[in-house]
Amino acid sequence: MKKYYWILIGALLYSMSSYKNSSFKTGIEKDHKKLQELLNSPKVIFYRALKIGARSIPLEDSIPAEVRHLKLKEVNTKVFKHALLHRNDLSLSDYVSIYLEYRKLSKNVKQIDEDIYPTLSDTKFFLLSNKSNTTNNVAKIQTQNSEHLSLSLGLYPISSLKEVSLYEISKVHTPALVTSKEKLFVQFFKSIQYFEHQLYYLSNEALNENITLLESDAPISLTRYKNLFHWNRLSDAEVRQAFLSLHYLNRGLNYLLIGEQNSAADDFVKFASNFESLHLENDLYYFIQTYLNLAKDRREDASNYVAKILKNNSETDFSEKLNVVQNYLERGKLKKAQKEFNLLFTDYLNSEYFQGDFLQKDFGAILDKPAEVSFFKPKTLETLYKNIENYSDSEQLKLAQKKLKEQGNELWEIIDDFFD
Repeated sequence: MKKYYWILIGALLYSMSSYKNSSFKTGIEKDHKKLQELLNSPKVIFYRALKIGARSIPLEDSIPAEVRHLKLKEVNTKVFKHALLHRNDLSLSDYVSIYLEYRKLSKNVKQIDEDIYPTLSDTKFFLLSNKSNTTNNVAKIQTQNSEHLSLSLGLYPISSLKEVSLYEISKVHTPALVTSKEKLFVQFFKSIQYFEHQLYYLSNEALNENITLLESDAPISLTRYKNLFHWNRLSDAEVRQAFLSLHYLNRGLNYLLIGEQNSAADDFVKFASNFESLHLENDLYYFIQTYLNLAKDRREDASNYVAKILKNNSETDFSEKLNVVQNYLERGKLKKAQKEFNLLFTDYLNSEYFQGDFLQKDFGAILDKPAEVSFFKPKTLETLYKNIENYSDSEQLKLAQKKLKEQGNELWEIIDDFFD
C-alpha cells in the first residue's frame, strides 16, 4: 500500500511540474508575439528603415533589390554626415525628403534583417574615406553585436525611444558574445527591458540563465557592479551574492505580476535573506519584507517594516497610502491591509522611486570600455527623429507641402502622391 502511495505522490508531483513547464512555455510564446508587435511598431519600423538605409550606403552599385529603387545614397549621405558632425542644420526639404524615402522603405522593412548589410562602422569608414571596409564574418558579428548593445545603452535613458532601445538589445546575438561577463550583463539588461515592457516570461527566461551561472562556481568578475549599485564596501564574493539577490528579486517580481505568488514568495525570501546578511537593507527590502509578512499574517512584523518605509518616505506620493495600510494593521484588519498594500506595491513598481533605485542606472559603466554609440549621439538621434516624425502626421505634412510650394521646391508635388 505504501508503495502505491509514493507512486501516486510522484505522479502528482510530475503532473504539477509538467503543468508549470507547459504554462511557462505558453507564456514565452505569448511574450514573443508581444515582442514582435513592439518591434514592428511604427516608431521602431521607421528606425529600422533608417538603419537599413545607413548600412546599405557602402554597397554603392550593389545595393540589394529590395532597396535599389530608393534614392538611399543621396538621402542617407545627407543624414549621416549630419549625424557624424552632430549638427542641426537640415532644412525643411531635407526632413521631408528623408521622411518620404524612408516611408517607402518602411513598407517592406518587416521582412528585412538589417544584419545582412555592412555594419554602421563600415558606413562611417566609407563616408569618411570613400573606401569599403572588408571584414570576415566573425569580426562582423562581433562589431554589430557591439553596435546593437551600444545603441541600446545610449537610447535607453531617452523615454521616447525605449522601444528602439528594446529593438537594439533584442538584436544582440548572445551566443556570439565572447566572455561570461558579457553574456551575464546582456541577459541582465535584457531582463530589465523585458520587465519594463511587461514581457515577464521573457524577463524570467533571461534571468534564469544568469541565476544558473551565478549559483555555479564559474569564475566571473563583477567588480564594476560595486559602483553601479553602491556596493563598494562589499568583497567580490559578497558582490556576487548581492547581484544574485537582485536576480531573485527581479524574477520574484515577474512571478508576482503573472500571478504566481508562491514562486514569487520563494524568490523574495532568498532576496531578503541575502540582503539582510549583507546589511543592504533599503526601501525595496522593506517593501518585500512587508509583502512577505502580510502574506504570513504577521501583523506586528509587517507594521514595523511599514514604519521603516514611512520614516524614509514621509513626503512621497505613496506615503498617504502607506499610512492607510499602517492604520489597518494597527486596527488588526489584515485582509484590508493586504489588499491596500498590494495595490500600493504595484504603484511603487511603476514609480520613479523604484525605477531610480533599480532601473535607471548607468549600465554602460559595466562594460570594459565606455559605451560608445557607434553612429549617433543619442540626443542627435532624438532631435532627428522628432523632426522627421513630425511629418508622419498628415496635417503637418500638408503644412510642409504648402511651405515648400511657396519656396518653389518641386518636392511639394511628390508629396501629392502620398495623399492620392
